[in-house]
Amino acid sequence: MYGPSRGQKKQFIFVFFAVSTIILFELRFNQTYDSNTNTSITTPSYESTKSSFRKAGKRLIDKYDFHQLSSFMKQLARAQRYERNEHISTIMLDKIKELSRMGFVKLSSKNANKITIIFNGINEINDISHLLSNLKVFKNDATFRSTNILFGLSGAMSAIHRKEMKALKKIHSNVKWVDLSTLEPLASSLTKLLENVETKYVLMARNLRYFDESFDLKTFIKPLIEGDADVVSGSITYPDGQWSTGCFQSKLIWSQYILQFGRDLYHRRKWLVCDFIEGPFAMETKFLLGYFKNNPNTPEELLYLQLGFKLNIQNKNIKVHPGSIFHIGNSKNWLRSLKRDQWKEFIISNSISEIILTLDDNEIIHHEFGYYEGKSDCGWQKHDMLKPRSCLRYMHNELMEIYKLFDKLGYQYTNDDGSALAAIKLDDTLPWDLDQDFGFRTQNLTNLMLHKADFDKIGVRLQFDLDKPCMKDTSLSGNKFAYCGYVSFFIQNWRLECWGSYILMGDFYEPWKIPSGYEYRMKKRRIFGHYTKVRMRDHWSMSRPNPGYYTRGRYGLDVLKHVKHWMQGGAGGNFLSNYITAPHFKKCPETRPEHVHLCMDQYLADGNIQFQHPWA
Repeated sequence: MYGPSRGQKKQFIFVFFAVSTIILFELRFNQTYDSNTNTSITTPSYESTKSSFRKAGKRLIDKYDFHQLSSFMKQLARAQRYERNEHISTIMLDKIKELSRMGFVKLSSKNANKITIIFNGINEINDISHLLSNLKVFKNDATFRSTNILFGLSGAMSAIHRKEMKALKKIHSNVKWVDLSTLEPLASSLTKLLENVETKYVLMARNLRYFDESFDLKTFIKPLIEGDADVVSGSITYPDGQWSTGCFQSKLIWSQYILQFGRDLYHRRKWLVCDFIEGPFAMETKFLLGYFKNNPNTPEELLYLQLGFKLNIQNKNIKVHPGSIFHIGNSKNWLRSLKRDQWKEFIISNSISEIILTLDDNEIIHHEFGYYEGKSDCGWQKHDMLKPRSCLRYMHNELMEIYKLFDKLGYQYTNDDGSALAAIKLDDTLPWDLDQDFGFRTQNLTNLMLHKADFDKIGVRLQFDLDKPCMKDTSLSGNKFAYCGYVSFFIQNWRLECWGSYILMGDFYEPWKIPSGYEYRMKKRRIFGHYTKVRMRDHWSMSRPNPGYYTRGRYGLDVLKHVKHWMQGGAGGNFLSNYITAPHFKKCPETRPEHVHLCMDQYLADGNIQFQHPWA
């Protein structure tokens, strides 16, 4: 859902067309050179031109960081994942494959191949002896021998493994260890270890039992060195021998976070492009140190989950090399073990209200949190931003409870204004709505006071405005539908507005319900039939006889396109005005990255699938 920044777009456009030109020239040269016709005879000037052009292309590529190309590819892949038009989706996928074949990269910095491997023996690694023996396997690996290795051990652990450490140091001279307390929290342990790292990159060997004998460190860290990835990881093997890529894709749409095992893109050299990873990983030391320092109180079971979420919303390039195998020690899939209360802490910190997790065995874990439980901010939002999904869920569910109570008590009502529009367009509540509206038969309004206890049970408080002359004299009611009376239904941060009328629109179909004295107003338009009902998620609610004509007449020709609430400029500040539509929503104000999913400009200004519940 999140796209590249403007800077990324400009840089990519320039680089993309330049590289495309290079490729076209290369194709043309190759075609000329390989042709069986007379034109295949090449001259020195041709070879000179070809060589000069290649050199120019190399200078161009060196000037621009192709990390932007990888970032663009990831965003294009993500957009393809959201695209509903099959033809467009296929075209996007073809372009992704073409871009993935580009092999132009550059070293990110001098001596960037230096990396430190961290083994946290306090919180994450259980069998230090096994690991120390495993590292000796790589005694002939030049990359391993030049790599810094840092252990986090308690004083007692250091004493136990002193001989083994000395033996390893003879093979790998860059081995060090840091004394840590056994009571050290995970974030604190990792912070202290990272503060002792001098290399640009670090490999976090979390939960590692041992490296596979085929593990090639040089291949593993190559995308980091070339600036082709921000984070690299490998596949994982569990103690029972089960293997997994540990690669997940994600979607974050209006407070709903979907994390699904699998991948939909692979990069050159068979690297998988992921949004979230399970196994050990390598990345820039500075970023990781900053993260752990700023999150000292994050629960241990959420520390890496929160890190993965942060990396993804910042559009970091995360890649997995399936051929680089890490044998890990924890039971299969730590995400599976997270309890609802643990997920709650995660959603609160990220303004999310719903989690849908699909694991590698297709098990689906689903947790939805109400606005109160999830501590959602249902107050007034900035313009062009949505309230969290849980807030609108609450308002919608309360409206349905009221409708169901009306049905039970035998009272007639009808969707009105924005609520009618939402039912017709989305089968739901408008994500940007500020209240709910419905019509109610005036002659029954005073009876609502008799059911205060029923409304109390569903958390609704009533405020009546029935001191109107038309309540006693129906001839004083306004316009041909005889409007009269008003009741507010209050629920927490919301107000549901009930507008009284002696004649409801459904009376076109059931004219015998029209009060005496009003028959003449609809005499020519009487239609015997049934009330029209529209679906609002889990309830069929009464609506206008012709929902399509009603919304068109009420809001204008472009009513099926989306516009924010009239009080926020959607209808020029006048609730009686027609919609002012546009191809897209206005740009969202500056906000924290983890709140971008609440920005209206992240969504299409048309269609209803993107707001369905749940959206997967």
